[in-house]
Amino acid sequence: AGAQTDTGANFFAAFAAGNIGISPSGAFAIGALNTQYPNVDYGITFLPGKDGNWSSFAGGDNFVVTKGTKKLAVVKEFLDFAYSLEGQTILAKYGSLPVRG
Repeated sequence: AGAQTDTGANFFAAFAAGNIGISPSGAFAIGALNTQYPNVDYGITFLPGKDGNWSSFAGGDNFVVTKGTKKLAVVKEFLDFAYSLEGQTILAKYGSLPVRG
């Protein structure tokens, strides 16, 4: 039989319909919820963890640089911009969460 493929078309449908109360997800969820379900009133918090503490989610959004790249200076320039206040503001504008620190 195998596993069914999820295209993501209904990724937040159960949450938006009120059938589930928490939807552990990534930063992309902000933009997706705002676009697909603009009338849903939601909040963002840490995932509950052991002994009342919070937990982190396995995964994330990453920039990757291949070993031996010939354009390391340009990559560093881009990363400096991406992690700057201006870069993080742009990412937040398009539905991503800014980095901590």
